[in-house]
Formats: sequence, C-alpha cells, structure tokens
Amino acid sequence: MVSVFGNWYRSGTSVIPSFRYQKDNIVKGLSIRLTDNFNLGQEQNVDTVYRHYNWFQQYKQYEGLGAERERSLYKFRNNNGLLTTNVNYQLGEKRSLNVNNAITPSEKLTIAIHSPSSWNRTAETNASGQAEFTPLWPGTYYIETSKSEKETGEQGGKAYQSVWRCATYVVNVTN
Repeated sequence: MVSVFGNWYRSGTSVIPSFRYQKDNIVKGLSIRLTDNFNLGQEQNVDTVYRHYNWFQQYKQYEGLGAERERSLYKFRNNNGLLTTNVNYQLGEKRSLNVNNAITPSEKLTIAIHSPSSWNRTAETNASGQAEFTPLWPGTYYIETSKSEKETGEQGGKAYQSVWRCATYVVNVTN
C-alpha cells in the first residue's frame, strides 16, 4: 500500500566532525592511534495540517485539529560517536595479526599476504584467531581475509542463503 502525504515533512541538520591522533615510538616500538567520529544531529517530523491529499496534490481540508497521518511535532537528537584505538608494539621482525568476528576469535581462516615485491603468501589463524608472518622487504603489505557463513534472511525483498564478509588491512613496513 502506498500513501500520499502533502504537508507532512522531516527536516534536520547534522554536523559530523572526526579527529585523528597518532603518536609513534612513545617508547621504542610502541605506537598508538586514536580515531574518533561524532554525529551531532537534530531532526524533526512535522505533521500538523489536517488535510488529506491525493496523487495530484489536491486535498480535502478538515475542521479542527488533526493531521495527515497523526498530529505530531516530533523532535529528536541523533547524537552518537565511535572511538577506535589501535596500539601497536613491535617486538622484532615477526608480525602478529589478530582476526576477530563479533569479538569471537576466528579459527582456521586463510589470510592472504601480498608484499611490495609481488611476493604472495598465505597464513592460517590458530584457535586464538592469530596468524603470523615475517615481512622480508620494506614497503606496503596488503593483508586480506574473507569468510562465508550460511545465514538466511531477506534484503530488499530478495531472499539470501549466505553472507560473505571480507577484511583488508594495509601495513607499512620500514626498516
């Protein structure tokens, strides 16, 4: 069923600042990065005109208090934030990765590692969701893993039988 609304409307504003702080070598090998995003929003729905519209923007006016759907002047704030913290401590040449899915370690995931010299390797996560590799050259390494899960549902009126998730991580290695 489709309904026609003529004077009902929604208006709002959002301010979305983001902040990033990074400090390398706080002590030898220890780096920290903080990323913070805020959504400071305010919206309102206004439905205060007691009219019923058709598709041609013609309307019938009614007496008294009323509205197209339900008489309302609803104001709400949409404020939220997200803080991401990354702490990296390099003990030596060997790098350690930790793969989590909904805060649960993912065991036996294959991780593809692509080096700056076109060297490609794979590693598999252990029961703790960890995998290790030793970078051989300085440069940018691309690390990727994916996972398919049997999960049924509906999206946009179409049924699905599985969900595919992928994560890509970029590591810059310096000597």
